[in-house]
Amino acid sequence: MKVVYTSILMYIGSISSFLAQFQTQEVALSYEGYKGTAEVCMNCQSLALATNKTYYWVENGRLGESEGRFKGQLLHGSLVLYKDRFEGREMFLEGNYYTGLKDGIIKTYLPESVLDKKEQYEKGVVLSRAFYRGEEEIAANTLVRQFDYQKHLPDKSLLTFTFFGPQSKIVAAGYQVYTPSYFSNFYEGTYKKFFKDQAGNEYLKEEGQYVKNRRQGKWQVHYADGVVAHLTYTQDLLVTEEFLRNGQPFTGTVRDLSPNKTTEVALIAVKEGKRNGKTLDSFGPTQDKQNKPNRVITYTEGKADTLLSLQDFLRTQTITRTLEVGKQCDARGADLYIDRIQYTSQGALVYLHHFYDSPTGATSLIYTAPPDDSTSFKAIEVATRQLFPLQKIFGLPVTPAYQITYNGQITSFVLFFQGMRPIHKHLSFIESRINELRTTNEQQAGTSAWGCYEILLE
Repeated sequence: MKVVYTSILMYIGSISSFLAQFQTQEVALSYEGYKGTAEVCMNCQSLALATNKTYYWVENGRLGESEGRFKGQLLHGSLVLYKDRFEGREMFLEGNYYTGLKDGIIKTYLPESVLDKKEQYEKGVVLSRAFYRGEEEIAANTLVRQFDYQKHLPDKSLLTFTFFGPQSKIVAAGYQVYTPSYFSNFYEGTYKKFFKDQAGNEYLKEEGQYVKNRRQGKWQVHYADGVVAHLTYTQDLLVTEEFLRNGQPFTGTVRDLSPNKTTEVALIAVKEGKRNGKTLDSFGPTQDKQNKPNRVITYTEGKADTLLSLQDFLRTQTITRTLEVGKQCDARGADLYIDRIQYTSQGALVYLHHFYDSPTGATSLIYTAPPDDSTSFKAIEVATRQLFPLQKIFGLPVTPAYQITYNGQITSFVLFFQGMRPIHKHLSFIESRINELRTTNEQQAGTSAWGCYEILLE
């Protein structure tokens, strides 16, 4: 008994000595229009870091994050971010950190200080996650994401996703991987998208199968007037498309309607089941405030006359190497995921997923600038700052066109960068003007240009 007692005293003494080695100081900080305070470590510069964990730090009063490294001073202790409003403080984020790692309870808020989610961490590893509205944990019928999390998450959690929106619902089988400070969502199995009409009646809009977020096999999309499109995909590539009504090839104009079925959002000219003539889509207000299409594509026998498909482009290329990346982007592009990269003799095809996850369930518009625009995507090598220009975009509308994306929907798109080679190992893919590009947040922590920063390729 005496030996045990002595051991406990020695253990307590060693903990006190360990904790005492970190000296902290409270600093003021700013992040994306928010301000706050944080405790930072004053003597953690030589700390050994885990390469697979995300560290949070402060430099020049700005909050930053990076995987396996840091700048400035690591967060060590409490963090509070908020905005000052006339009616009082509006909370954004609060939590605790240990040598730069999330540790303990982390709370994030919606506008007006409404609690959104509460997470429990242990030195950068998540233990649990729950969603809230105010102080009340969400129920299964609320308009918000639904997951059944285990208390201690394994490397891969099988679950059924249900994403709600005011006029939409997506139900999909899949799994979730924690890597290392974000949840990467993967649809694997059946997928169904439902809409609600003006009377509130739910109807099936789209259904099919996913394999690791890639559409695979037979799909169906339901249009107005009983027309159903039957599609076949191979690893997200559209192989066949046929429009049927009452089981027979359709001829005429296919009308795609808004979820409440009150507005036309696309008109597709079809002959004997195939696109033939003009497809008008991306409907929206124009300068004369009329609801008109922002994009017109002409098809002949199911093939676009001017729009180059990924399948067509691949026929002109020789794939020399395929790299399975499987990488969730950091907070600046947290809704982006790099699936894989295919190298050719001319450059590289970068396959990306945009996973739209809205705490309010709202819809969003997705589009990008064309390759020759100053704000288009660019690949940039971190060490040398060498730029690889964007040459082609597949699957993502370019301005002024756009597409609507719904809560829980995945949009897969591919970017082709000229001159990119397997020797380029440390890259950022950013939608920005050249003079605003940031390989890191050296000059402005919290840079919010859409993209994936500092992807280390094996």
